Amino acid sequence: MPGLYRPGLVGMPDFAAMTDRPDIDHETGLVRRTPPRRYPFGPSSVAAVLETGVRHHPDRVALVDGHRSWSYRELDQEVGGLAAAIARTGAAGDVIAWTLPNSAELVIGFLATLRSGRVWFGLNPRISADARRRLVRRGDATHLVETGSDWLPDTHAQTRPTALAIDPHAPAAMAATSGSTGEPKLVVHSQHGLLWPGLASTETEPIEGDDRTLCALPLTTLTLMVLGPLTSLLRGGTAVVSSDSTPAGLLRVIEEHHVTRLVAVPTLLHDLAEELGEGGADRPLTLRSVLVGGAGTTPELRERFETAIGIRPVLSYGLSETPTGVARTDAAHPHSAIAMPPVRISILDDDLRELPRGTTGRIRIGPVMEGHWAGTWQPMLGYWRQPDATAAVLHGDGLLTDDLGRLDQAGRLRVVGRMNDVIVRGGTNVMPVEVESALLRHPAVREVSVVGVPDPRLGERIAAAVVVDDPLLDPESLRMHARSVLTGDRVPSEIRIVDALPRSALGKVIRPDVVGLFV
Repeated sequence: MPGLYRPGLVGMPDFAAMTDRPDIDHETGLVRRTPPRRYPFGPSSVAAVLETGVRHHPDRVALVDGHRSWSYRELDQEVGGLAAAIARTGAAGDVIAWTLPNSAELVIGFLATLRSGRVWFGLNPRISADARRRLVRRGDATHLVETGSDWLPDTHAQTRPTALAIDPHAPAAMAATSGSTGEPKLVVHSQHGLLWPGLASTETEPIEGDDRTLCALPLTTLTLMVLGPLTSLLRGGTAVVSSDSTPAGLLRVIEEHHVTRLVAVPTLLHDLAEELGEGGADRPLTLRSVLVGGAGTTPELRERFETAIGIRPVLSYGLSETPTGVARTDAAHPHSAIAMPPVRISILDDDLRELPRGTTGRIRIGPVMEGHWAGTWQPMLGYWRQPDATAAVLHGDGLLTDDLGRLDQAGRLRVVGRMNDVIVRGGTNVMPVEVESALLRHPAVREVSVVGVPDPRLGERIAAAVVVDDPLLDPESLRMHARSVLTGDRVPSEIRIVDALPRSALGKVIRPDVVGLFV
């Protein structure tokens, strides 16, 4: 990956001197900018993430996979050996694609790739071989590590890379966006950029000595690798990896390994609540916190989960570009989210001017300007080989999202939809979330996705794909329900009952696939 990073002094950015137009390398599509400040505590790179554990609690269990486990000292040795072997192949900056199922080997591979100065690119093994090959080519990967791969270098090297040799601001990880609205882009992050979610969690969620995080969602998704194993290691806890995401399998792992933290998506909440039933709260689980991201959850689902498990889930809002959730709900405010410590969220109008609180507009995410986190956060380095796409979203020191939201008077965020999800029906703008909320009021409706479908007369017509719990419920009954709570121009023209909504690995509904159900 030549020419991706312009060296500069690591210090407080000059916010006053910043312009809205970033300096972007037109070959790579990545931004060239002054590096951010170092975080107020913790390591400066992912390559150094194990150093604190090895120094202060070397024998504490760091990683668990079934009946196998590694202490911090043992994990550091494994990572160091593989990093040394990788470092003997190719050159620093090479992209290595990993497409293994959830396993300790995948976590070790992630840490070793970054310690060797290479770029990690996770590919979900469930995608088709053709899609995987296309992404490998688009990402310019030099190696693909998959089940049965013959590229597993010798790990018995004596000379091992050190974290001191790693540039924390150079490209370190690549991730394909969810593709929920079109062709996936390849997001590139630095090692510095991957650290903040775990470090910030130590301020928003107290560390307890027996922290054990269950990682059951696909860890080839960079967001999940960051929120799961990396955050667990930064907190000095234990990452419990599982390839079994069935409700029964999850409960078994939670009980067997005394899991205290869970990273989930809404479908997983539903499945766990169903598995436990109403008497689930009487089952002694060690869970203390559940973080949910990837898609919206309904109040009804959150209540069902809390009734079954006895824990109110924390909802997270974020993007692959940030690279995880930048705002979270809390027990006192289950419907709006507060920004995480390093970031400031603002709402902009069509001319990119900041709007007053209480006004709906485009969500922008930037660094906080004061306090010990000031100037430490930066968004992604850019979209690989897509300079125009990078320029469209990087705005000064922040990131312009395609999401619409508003801040209340206390500065809490409520997301109301996406700019490109707005349905224009006969000249009237309709927000899908408004129609979805109305349909979800029906007691038998579990999930809904509302989309605009091309219509020769209206421009777009409103269509809804609905997952229901009552097999006898028919679309016309749902249309009658919609008419009782919506004005006529917002009632779906077509409703289709489906077994499941098409979702990405992160649980996001793939909207083009929903549109495909109606055309």
